[in-house]
Amino acid sequence: MTVMARRLSASGDVFQDDFARHSPELPGAALDWLNARRCAAMEAFAVTGIPTRRSEAWKWTDLANVLDFGSLAAAGFRQPARQESIFPEQENELAFSGGFLTRALVQPGIDVVDLAKLDAEAPDWVRDNLGTLALGPDQAMGAASLALMRSGVAVRVRKNTSLQLGFFDAPSARPD
Repeated sequence: MTVMARRLSASGDVFQDDFARHSPELPGAALDWLNARRCAAMEAFAVTGIPTRRSEAWKWTDLANVLDFGSLAAAGFRQPARQESIFPEQENELAFSGGFLTRALVQPGIDVVDLAKLDAEAPDWVRDNLGTLALGPDQAMGAASLALMRSGVAVRVRKNTSLQLGFFDAPSARPD
C-alpha cells in the first residue's frame, strides 16, 4: 500500500477496512471463484493504493484530493424497490436507483445479469469474464470496485443482434 493510501485514513485504508468488514455479506460471497477474484483485486489495490498524478495512467486525475473518505464505506446491502419505466417506448432499458438495478427490459439477444443477486446460477460468460481486466497495474480503481462490488450489471449482446442505443436522463433528475 502506498504512503498516500495510508495517509488518507487514520485507520489505514478505507477500502481495505470496508473489504475486511463487509466481504462476507457482499453479493456472491458464497462463490469461491468470485471470492478469489475479490481477494486478488484487494491485494492488487493494496500495492498501488489510490491513484495519484504520479501514476502515468492517472496523471490528469488526482483522486486523493477529491474523494470524500467520510462517505466512502458503504452501509449494509439494501436494494430499492422495483420501478416502473419512465420511457415506455424504449425497446431496451436498464433502470437504476441508488446504484442498484430496478428494471431490466431488453430485447431477445441481449442477456443481463444483476450482479447484486449473483449466485451459483451465474452464467458461464459471467464467471469467465467478471473482473478479469480489473487487476492490471493501471487498474487500481477497477480492482477496488471489483473487490467491493455490491451491485451492477453484466451485459452480453449476442452475435447478430441488432440494436439501437440511447441514453436518457430521467426528467426528475435534470437540473433546473
